[in-house]
Amino acid sequence: MTRDDPRALRAPDAATTPAPGAGEFCTQAWSDAGALVEAIVGHPFNQSLARGDLPRDTFMHYLAQDWSYLDGFARVLSAAATLSPTSQDAAV
Repeated sequence: MTRDDPRALRAPDAATTPAPGAGEFCTQAWSDAGALVEAIVGHPFNQSLARGDLPRDTFMHYLAQDWSYLDGFARVLSAAATLSPTSQDAAV
């Protein structure tokens, strides 16, 4: 694996990594995630989708998988909301 390989990304050591100053969090987060963002943007699926030449069957498969994920995510959020001590906490 190379340094640019997203699988090589490691969480920074919290004990030695200084916290960003006010207003710097997003800049630091984007900087830290740079290689991963490039890998996502450069992925053949995303490149083909952006060019508009993604095969219909591939896109339909993606939509079915995304629906399955979002359905499960909604169920988890719903379950978490029922465990919240107040309705205000559930809304967060």
